[in-house]
Amino acid sequence: MKSLVLGSDSFMGNYLINYIRDIKKENVIEFAFSNSADNSKNSSIRVLDINDRSAIEKTLQEFSPNKIYCLDMIDSISYVWDHPKEAIESHIKGTINLLEAIKTVDKSISIFFTGSSDEYKFEGFNNIPVSEKTSLEPLNVYAVSKSCQNMIAQVYAKAYGLNVVIGRIFNNIGAGQTENFVLSSICKQAIEIKKGISKDNSIHVGNINSSRDFIDVRDSVEAIYYLLEFGKPNEIYNIANNKSFTIRELIKKIEKLTNNSYKIIIDNKKIRLNDIPIIQGDISKITNQTGWIPKINIDETIEWMLAYWDERTSY
Repeated sequence: MKSLVLGSDSFMGNYLINYIRDIKKENVIEFAFSNSADNSKNSSIRVLDINDRSAIEKTLQEFSPNKIYCLDMIDSISYVWDHPKEAIESHIKGTINLLEAIKTVDKSISIFFTGSSDEYKFEGFNNIPVSEKTSLEPLNVYAVSKSCQNMIAQVYAKAYGLNVVIGRIFNNIGAGQTENFVLSSICKQAIEIKKGISKDNSIHVGNINSSRDFIDVRDSVEAIYYLLEFGKPNEIYNIANNKSFTIRELIKKIEKLTNNSYKIIIDNKKIRLNDIPIIQGDISKITNQTGWIPKINIDETIEWMLAYWDERTSY
């Protein structure tokens, strides 16, 4: 069994590579997208121009993969906010090029695409958790680009008999995530307070009452693997923890783990436009069809993230 991981230099890509290679003991080939800012850091990672269909076809012919895991073509959400045109073009044009190449070279290749929980419409607290049947109303440019990508993938799957599976991933968390993400930012601030780098004992956050479904990245990559192994072609699945926590609740957990108490400061620059009060995923479909369930408790994940920042933060 041979897999291509596209976007392997991303936060989730690194963990997916390790899961396939080290736990499943399968052959895996790493590719970064040519628009990735970090694609020069690891010499084992090849670079693929997703806008060059002929290059994609040559790659498929050279490596003859059984499976392709297509992660985010643009991994930085903040970059998407600042460059919406590029994000939409990459996810639409790049996806069409990839699917056309598969259609031309080998239609038997199984391919996984990532979706986002931000695609879902908030229909009130009575409709929580959200299932895959929940209406879509993308909250931001990133979510719009993912919805477009996945609709294109589904059309190709139906029209040309391609084996496409889509996983809508909720709030991924884990060691190595940048401080642009809320929980990683809070953990980093807590460590800076612990080490005396920050003197005022303050944690700066956005909307403290937002409730999100946080899932450990190690659970996410296992779910992704399960979907290409056991999921049904041309289906969409939620990848979530089936639990939600407010930012305030997460800070309380961090206070307990660090034996500290923090002053919470609301930073309006950190508040996202069109923020919804709660999102939580229904995972009954993926569990029933693949047997996957999340295994890692959020307290364990937070402790892992605190240790990560502790190792990398100097006095």
